[in-house]
Amino acid sequence: LASVCDDSAMGISHVIRGEEWLPSAPKHVLLYHAFDVINVIHGNSRVKSPLFAHLPLLLNATGGKLSKRHSHGSVATLAASGY
Repeated sequence: LASVCDDSAMGISHVIRGEEWLPSAPKHVLLYHAFDVINVIHGNSRVKSPLFAHLPLLLNATGGKLSKRHSHGSVATLAASGY
């Protein structure tokens, strides 16, 4: 719910995320539609559902997800490492 609220408030048009979020995408789309109905009723601007893209995860040598929390570095560092 928080991500849908934030994305709506910021006018996010595209959401690109890992494939592990694919099962929740229909729920997020329903929330966007619900917010749109509420906004129309109250005379506010329409809330558009963004376009979604779900990409395969990048995995480390042991099969775990790459994560900025685990210091896997920048995109340039990953590219130099062969990712």
